[in-house]
Amino acid sequence: MASRSQHKQRIRLVFKVVPGGPADVTRSAPVISALDGIIDDYALKSEIPQNVGFTTITEGQYGTHPEFTNQNDVNAFLLQQVANGVAVTVPPAPKGAQVDDVGNIFSHLAVPGYASASDYELEKADVAAGFSTPTDIYSQGGRIYYPGITGPHSVGSVRARVKASGGRPAGEFVSNATAFTGPVVVPGPTLTQAQPASGMVGTQVVLTGTNLTGALVAFNGTAAAPVSVTATQIVVPVPAGATSGNITATTSAGTATLYFTVTVPAANMLPTANAGADITLQLPTNQVALLGTGSDSDGTISSYSWAQITGPNNATGMPASTQNVVVSGLVAGIYQFRLTVTDDKNGQKTDDVLVTVNAATSVLAAGLTLPSGSTVAVGGALAFTATASGGTSPYELLVQAENTNTGQVIQVYAGSGASYSGSWTPTVAGSYALTNTVTDNTDTIKISPVRTVTVTAAPVQAGPGIAATFPNDGLVTYSFDAASEEPRMYAGVLGNQRLVNNFTYTDRVAGRSVRDPNVLERYTAAGGFAQVMVHTNIITGQFYNNTGHFALAVSPSGNGRDWKFLKNLVVSTDPLATSWSPKLTVINGQDYIIYAHSTNEKKEPTNYEEVMYFQIWAVPVNNLFSSNPTVGTPVKITGSSFPVDIIDPFLYFKDGLYHLLFKNEATDKIGLCTSSQPFTGYGAVTYPNVANQAIEGISRYVFGNDELFTADLYGSTGVNYFGANAAFNTFTPLNPLAGNGIIVRHNSLWPAGRPDLIVVPKVATPGVPYAGIRITGSNETTNSIDLAVAGILTTPVAQATAITLQFYDNSISGGALFNDNNKDGGLYTITVPAGQTSYIPPALQAVGKVKKANRYEVGWKVLSTDNPSVSIDPQTGQSSFVVSAQGTLSGSLPTLTVTGTLGAQTADTQNVNLDFQVSTPFTVDTQLYLQVTADGVLNLYPESDPNNPTPLLFPAGQTHFTPSYPYPRKAGADYNYVLRIRSTGQYTTGNPDSLLLVIPAK
Repeated sequence: MASRSQHKQRIRLVFKVVPGGPADVTRSAPVISALDGIIDDYALKSEIPQNVGFTTITEGQYGTHPEFTNQNDVNAFLLQQVANGVAVTVPPAPKGAQVDDVGNIFSHLAVPGYASASDYELEKADVAAGFSTPTDIYSQGGRIYYPGITGPHSVGSVRARVKASGGRPAGEFVSNATAFTGPVVVPGPTLTQAQPASGMVGTQVVLTGTNLTGALVAFNGTAAAPVSVTATQIVVPVPAGATSGNITATTSAGTATLYFTVTVPAANMLPTANAGADITLQLPTNQVALLGTGSDSDGTISSYSWAQITGPNNATGMPASTQNVVVSGLVAGIYQFRLTVTDDKNGQKTDDVLVTVNAATSVLAAGLTLPSGSTVAVGGALAFTATASGGTSPYELLVQAENTNTGQVIQVYAGSGASYSGSWTPTVAGSYALTNTVTDNTDTIKISPVRTVTVTAAPVQAGPGIAATFPNDGLVTYSFDAASEEPRMYAGVLGNQRLVNNFTYTDRVAGRSVRDPNVLERYTAAGGFAQVMVHTNIITGQFYNNTGHFALAVSPSGNGRDWKFLKNLVVSTDPLATSWSPKLTVINGQDYIIYAHSTNEKKEPTNYEEVMYFQIWAVPVNNLFSSNPTVGTPVKITGSSFPVDIIDPFLYFKDGLYHLLFKNEATDKIGLCTSSQPFTGYGAVTYPNVANQAIEGISRYVFGNDELFTADLYGSTGVNYFGANAAFNTFTPLNPLAGNGIIVRHNSLWPAGRPDLIVVPKVATPGVPYAGIRITGSNETTNSIDLAVAGILTTPVAQATAITLQFYDNSISGGALFNDNNKDGGLYTITVPAGQTSYIPPALQAVGKVKKANRYEVGWKVLSTDNPSVSIDPQTGQSSFVVSAQGTLSGSLPTLTVTGTLGAQTADTQNVNLDFQVSTPFTVDTQLYLQVTADGVLNLYPESDPNNPTPLLFPAGQTHFTPSYPYPRKAGADYNYVLRIRSTGQYTTGNPDSLLLVIPAK
């Protein structure tokens, strides 16, 4: 611990007392004894804060206080401060003081805890020297700098410390340990002369002046690189990029300037060069003199030189360094020689001369070969080689293709040379004549022999087909919604179809409807199925005077469900044309569209509505299943009895005649007429009765041997199916297409994956019986079986009816057909007695059939009856039996048959009594799968029988099963009940059997 004397010595007063004149109390003085022992290692070295009547000494007023008049006042104040507990740590003196006499800077290390320049102040002890305190103190690198101190100053005369702040006193001083000698004045540079005073870039300039040592030189701001620098002289070249202006010489003491003019030399004018006109030689001449000339407008020519640029060989005499040169050793071909002329300023100019050396004269010939053949598809590449020879080369080749159908000429290739191999990619199908026209150097022309090329349209991409896309459906239907005129697609079976929700049609023309879609599928040569669709393409909501074309779409994936617009097929350019109801058909191997077309306007007298009279036309379509189908010239179909206005045509070929169906717009009835020619000669028109309803959009389809007609019934929910009787004088509605609440129109049908589900109901005239047959087996051994053949009638008749049959046997060569060859026993006759519905004559009660190595099928077909009131039942008019292989029994193939009668009747229902018979009893209850069409609805039992949802089971151990079901009676119209046995759950039956009954009207 420090002694009291030490404490006293450390306490000093730094005040100036001001009573009329400041009293100097800045000496060290002992403090009164009251302070002794209290202050330890403290000192008061700052302004004294206001306390007990004393005024605060402001910052910077070191030792000056107006309230102190003598030392006792000071001591009393200090005593009071100590009594109040004021004790302030005094910052130590800075260390490391240095003097920079050249820069006039005094500096020292920063005191720990006081790093900012604002924490410090400077005091000049030698007041008499007139020292002024600097204000630009700064801190850098842990040191505090005081610049701008002017000298000279003696040792210890410059002092610095930490400033007082708040209640803390100022710190201890540090002073200069060496003297300031005074500021060092370095004189600035001067420039007195530039020699020369002007010059171009690169000119060496001598600058004269003073104080130039270390000077940096620039020409009007562009830095220069001096060659030498002394205190009085700088040698420097004018730098690139310099412009007229001041030369500057800059040192640390300042910058001197002197004006200098930078001159720009005039540009060199390049010489001229002329290698002479192009030269043509004819072998055997094989040398030529090349004469060059040149001139220079602002100087002289210093040299000439020649070089060969191109040529079939290296000519003798090249290269050359003379104005003229003779070249030799030339062969047939084209040479390019170049003359270079150089002037006295090294400027150069060149000129080329072509020397063409022609072969010895011969006859000009043109050739064209087609290595890849003479047939190519649109978009394919047809390879060819065009050649030229003889005559005088060089040659110009021109390969052209002329469309022999349209006369259009297409340039395939144009160029020079003796040969060219390339390919042509045609874009339009047709027949083309290709030629190569050769022109030689003497303008002689030669045309090659014509090469005929057939361009076929690119095939439509094939795919899996409709059947593979819809494997479990009987058929699909393409139609459209009459309200929105949008296309629709359905799938299922007749009378029970669902809407195909994922049907798509892309790239359609905006604002156009999709009406009357008609689809055609075809197996392509590429292996797969392709589909095209044609439809009316009228402006949506407008039916007249707005289109003379049809839209054609394809199914890119070949599935028949997803479609893409392909192109419009224009059939008329008449602005008043309207074309409706297109149907695709094939006539004598050519694809056609049959359609209704009109350009004849009239004003109806009743409402003055613009209407048009339609007639039937046909237009051939070339390359229908391709990427670019085209149409030929439309043909008007004519007949002697056509109505004035007919639409919705449908043309088909049957029994050696063309049959034309259409709608008579005046009567809304379907008409039919026939001709031996497809487009002319149609005679009288018959109008079948269609249950007194208006009808349109008629189409006809054939499934197996059955005809099915579809059309729209006005007032119905859309498309209906129709059956036609044999005389084609009655159309009977069978069942409508389920439209899911949408009125569908003008449909197009196509078989799907289960065509066996397509059962076309037949039109039965009420009260008219139908004749058929039934085959059963008996007395079976492993080597033979007896067959019984019964003649059956759907309704008993009042007279005996003879049914004539014909037999077939598919185990005999050619015996699979009903014909006069290979039949067993010829024709058979079964006479069904009057009042009976079946009869087996003795001759057909046991027809013995020998079993063979493999199972085979035998059958009988009804050819005719002797009763004109009895028709042949297309369902049961043909029946077959499968004879099992030798060594086996037909028990594994039981024969299942069915008969039926009309049972009890009420005002609204009619019972149908069925009798299923099996030749060999089933060992377990066996589920029956039937196909029934009744009341216009097709059902597949037991999947969806609305009248009997319980599966239909044939009881085990029995030979007969006789269920009965009620069916509704329709007001005003009979309808067909048709049942067909499909299969059983456990067995494959020997033959499918069927039944047809007529449900009477109410």
